[in-house]
Amino acid sequence: MLSTIKDLAVDFSYQTTFTFSVLFLVPPRIRRLQDMSPIIHSDLNVTCIVEGDPVPSMYWLKNGAHVIPRTQLSACNRTLVISDVDIPVDEVYTCVAVNRAGNDSSSAAVEVLSEYMFTILN
Repeated sequence: MLSTIKDLAVDFSYQTTFTFSVLFLVPPRIRRLQDMSPIIHSDLNVTCIVEGDPVPSMYWLKNGAHVIPRTQLSACNRTLVISDVDIPVDEVYTCVAVNRAGNDSSSAAVEVLSEYMFTILN
């Protein structure tokens, strides 16, 4: 049992300052890719628009495989470029974005049209 009110006194004469940073991680979010039908022997550009923090790293898949022959990547891997497309290009291409907060992906089917098919459709 306390003998006096003085025993309850708390010393608030000191100050302590705490400094800290808060890091908000935002998982990647990819705008949905659209299916494409380029004309044979034209160039195909597929651009992946992505947001996230930290900035996500990007890579592409063709039918689930990492190896995509005859392609170039530009704009920090955001754009897949295939020059002079031909019929074997008919595939599904997937853009994958990854950062510390997570990952996201979006796919587009590419069906190459022959010049003959393009003439009939128009």
